[in-house]
Amino acid sequence: MKNSKKLAIRAGLVAGFMLALASVGLITMGAPPAPLPAPDWAAIFSPDGTVTDMQGGLDAVFLEDKISDGVGLDMTVSTDHVNHSRVDNGIVAAAHDLGNGYVWATTDAAGEMLLYAGVERLDSLTDTDVEFEFNQGIVRVLQGRPWLIRGSRMEGDLLVRVTFTGGAISSGEFLRWDGVGSWIPITSGPEGCAQPDYRFCTGPPPMQSVQADVWDAAYNLVQVRQPNNFLEIGVNVASLLGSNIEFTSIQVRTPEDIILNSFDRIGLYARRGQGGSH
Repeated sequence: MKNSKKLAIRAGLVAGFMLALASVGLITMGAPPAPLPAPDWAAIFSPDGTVTDMQGGLDAVFLEDKISDGVGLDMTVSTDHVNHSRVDNGIVAAAHDLGNGYVWATTDAAGEMLLYAGVERLDSLTDTDVEFEFNQGIVRVLQGRPWLIRGSRMEGDLLVRVTFTGGAISSGEFLRWDGVGSWIPITSGPEGCAQPDYRFCTGPPPMQSVQADVWDAAYNLVQVRQPNNFLEIGVNVASLLGSNIEFTSIQVRTPEDIILNSFDRIGLYARRGQGGSH
């Protein structure tokens, strides 16, 4: 009985101590913050990439890219692995291959911008990384082969890098452009499916998307695999960058492949359409 009383007294003292710490802000009591919600890609996009329902969002953008699977010609093969400044026709190894991409921008209940992007992939045990770069300026491909990628970074641009080791996600990094010449780390971690301010997850594709026909280097029609993996990232922009920055362009790339597009309803293009300037 004496031991029971001692244990009860100790438990009471511990509880009182925890409440005292919480009262002065040294610890936080209560449930942990909810994870960043996942978008319903199949409700936003149809299998051919058409936006069917914005789901209350601000913008939705489809990024088309052919699967190469190591045999088919891809029209956006990265030939500058350092500066990512040009693309050309070529073959992409399965591990680094990107299929169609999807982007969705929305807001949460507090009015903070939530930005999501997802891309189709092929399962592979080979190590690789996938980068999502969000730019405030306009990034586009110019005419003339090899096709040059033109556009400049601005302070506050966002880079999300997801690394795969042995076929599984090993880490995710979120970085901010400093406006001078460097990416500044914001946060990183090995697990990103249940964080309140960001997410990076992989799984099966949300839908069986329509894939464009693929030819080999001799211009023969070839059969390639259907994408069987999907990488998704999401960010609460204000939480990570300090303000609700509006991005104009997105680039998604691996060591061999790259796809890019621009937003229609947010960023510079939208402001120009409304009579604004950049």
